[in-house]
Amino acid sequence: EAPACNKFSAQYGDIDTSEIRRSRNIVLPDQEICKSLKGVGFGSFYADNDDVVRESNLLINANGSLHSSLALATLAAVERVAVNVDSANAIRLNQQNLSTNTGFTILNQFYALDGENSLHPISYNEALANPSILEKAHNKIVLIGEAEYTGIQAYKSPISGQLTPLQMTGTSLSNLLQKNYITRPDWLPLAETLLLVALVAGCLTFLPRMGWLAALTVGIAIGVMLLMLEAWLVTQQLIWVQLATTATYVTLAVFVITSVRRVNRQKQFSRDIGIRTLMAQSSNDSLDVQFSVLRQKQPNAINKRKIYDIVTKYEQSQEFAKAENALKYLSKADPDYMDVAEKLHRISGATQKRETAQEQ
Repeated sequence: EAPACNKFSAQYGDIDTSEIRRSRNIVLPDQEICKSLKGVGFGSFYADNDDVVRESNLLINANGSLHSSLALATLAAVERVAVNVDSANAIRLNQQNLSTNTGFTILNQFYALDGENSLHPISYNEALANPSILEKAHNKIVLIGEAEYTGIQAYKSPISGQLTPLQMTGTSLSNLLQKNYITRPDWLPLAETLLLVALVAGCLTFLPRMGWLAALTVGIAIGVMLLMLEAWLVTQQLIWVQLATTATYVTLAVFVITSVRRVNRQKQFSRDIGIRTLMAQSSNDSLDVQFSVLRQKQPNAINKRKIYDIVTKYEQSQEFAKAENALKYLSKADPDYMDVAEKLHRISGATQKRETAQEQ
């Protein structure tokens, strides 16, 4: 390491560096160059498991020394302050604290590539052909390098798959200057877990007491509100709270609860039908016994009335053949008894229709 560049690194001492990304080797400028520099920073970016770069490492640990990123070093040079890391693992620029995620990282907002505060590239050929164009860079921070993908190392971001290191550095620097980067405080994972447990427990406790349609409506409403809250926190408060997972689990819990309830209700309904069928069958068996006993007795007024009531119950249970048999007995014992003749004619027709339908 060139001695003149030592001033741009710091020994970390008692600072916890377990979460800081490590580098086996870092190449520093020549010491003659370092003498005239206000800062030196690394320009590497590290992708997630899906090869997408979402965050910028502001510090890197190389051989026991902490080095700033090029964006952070530029910010410190512009504001003429020194970069310090205190024992609370906080980056300080004099009196200014930079809120960062675990490992001294920030989640980038890539809007800096387009819009009012965007990067404005000026090509080398444009500057040679029209030197006045350089007036656009007056009082601006100028980054020199490959502004477009030309075969050099490219990074895949959430909005593009061909971002150069210069564009990535410009995005990170713009975020730092405007304090528009997204953070995830260390306490958020625990808070997200507690919220998930509370919502699922609430669903298991209160939703079973509601109707299935009301429970489904409430569950979907909770999921939508969680997604809206996550979007608001990211866009307005620049805090990424992972509520999409919570919303998914809550919605799944609601669907499971309502599905189980509907299945249980169908089983209960089938069970009730079975019980009623058994009761009806038992009742019919009892009527058969009663009719068998009564037909062996004298057909007096009391017994004829009991047999007529049995016919009525046979009709209600649609046992037309048994009702017809009992009516024939009454008709034979007393042809003019009540409306036996008319009822026998009607029930005989119903019996013939049922038999015809069964044959077809």
